[in-house]
Amino acid sequence: MSDLVGQVTERSLPQGGRLRFVHYPSSFVVDEWTRDLSLEVTTHRQAVGVPSERLPEGAVFGALYGRDGQLLPDSQRSKRGRSLAANARELPAGLTENAKRVGGQTFFGGQLNPVFGHVLLEVVARFWPDLAYGEFDRIALYASPRQIRSPRKSLTPPVLELLSAAGVPTDRLKLFGRRPVIFANVTLSTPPIVIKRCADPRLVAPYDRIAQVFQQQHEASGADALPARIYLSRSHLASGSRQALNESAIEAMALSRGFTIVHPQELPIGRQVALAHNAEIIAGCDGSAMHLAVFARPGTRLLALDSRIAVNQFMIDQARGLDAVHMLALDQVVEHHVHQWSADLDRVAAGLDLIVDGSGS
Repeated sequence: MSDLVGQVTERSLPQGGRLRFVHYPSSFVVDEWTRDLSLEVTTHRQAVGVPSERLPEGAVFGALYGRDGQLLPDSQRSKRGRSLAANARELPAGLTENAKRVGGQTFFGGQLNPVFGHVLLEVVARFWPDLAYGEFDRIALYASPRQIRSPRKSLTPPVLELLSAAGVPTDRLKLFGRRPVIFANVTLSTPPIVIKRCADPRLVAPYDRIAQVFQQQHEASGADALPARIYLSRSHLASGSRQALNESAIEAMALSRGFTIVHPQELPIGRQVALAHNAEIIAGCDGSAMHLAVFARPGTRLLALDSRIAVNQFMIDQARGLDAVHMLALDQVVEHHVHQWSADLDRVAAGLDLIVDGSGS
């Protein structure tokens, strides 16, 4: 392909580590994906939480409005796009007529989509402040529109275990979404990430707490040492998910270089975290499993075999201070997030050799 660069594009990171991009288009710009987002923690009296629903204007709610009826921007989902219009700036008329009143102290945990990557980056991330979450009467979560009819199904064991390890008392989790709620006092933290755009360095705080908990559990269990090199496979995922059609060949190449093949979704979340935290090298095709790198130690080497421009992964790598190689493993970027694709095995081999060698470009 004529617009592919023939060399490695590299950026050293102020937090330590570096990002290297191989075979990326010449039009690709290596950005500063870690920025100061002016994070703050605020408490609001008589704030209104509105249901998660699609209105005729196309907005997705599940956000908070102040007692003056103005949107509290920090309560919105940290993602924008065609499917997620911004909330109305003012509380829509008539929404508080059948509102429920909730007393005490509430912490707003955001909108819960139970998909693993969303849980990590949109829910867990909200708990970056070092607060005594046990002092709140409840932790409020808003079910996504798809889960609104059976919101309890969103609180899966991995979600509960991650939040518990982050210091959140899971017996105080409360899912809202069926009707408006007026909170007597609600504490709100600024999301430390804007999906597909940038992240604040404080993003890593809850993941550090989680990694410490699961690391201690692993050490106390007396289990065998964890592998130094792990390949996070997507080959056991349900058919139709985005995956490399020739991943078995990639796995064979990784095995020959000393990697252990891991299927994260088949393991308890604590084991997944411990594997990522202890690994010296993490490799895999782009996708939410690679987000486990948020639990890696700074300086850990990472190889992402990319089928697309995975900005969320770039943000994780940069905030975490990893030594990361992103190999565009095919000639044409996959545009749709569920498309299957085939990796260029020569590029895969080059990427594996580069990350195992650990040298410069």
